Amino acid sequence: MGLFDDLKNTVKKGIEVASEKGGQAIKVGQLRIELNSLERERDGVFTQIGKVYVETKGDSLSLEPLVTDLTRLNTEIEAKQEAVKAVGAEDKAVEAEDKPEDPSAHAAG
Repeated sequence: MGLFDDLKNTVKKGIEVASEKGGQAIKVGQLRIELNSLERERDGVFTQIGKVYVETKGDSLSLEPLVTDLTRLNTEIEAKQEAVKAVGAEDKAVEAEDKPEDPSAHAAG
């Protein structure tokens, strides 16, 4: 029975790992979609800044709300990028704990 229990546990562990990796891939995909959306929004703000700058001949009061919006977007973009990195770090941690121990590491040289 020990062999079947080992096989069952190995298969169970494999399913758990696959499920975790799938969930992480979905999370990264969602974060990247949100990141792309924020970057497109930021590009639009840059366009608006240029247009307002030309129309108002560089009036800084007219640009303030746009610069505030740009700062907010940059902060959100950085947060999403960090979240993507964090999920990647989780993925590497899962891979590290799933790798079998190298028997040669314990061999006497």
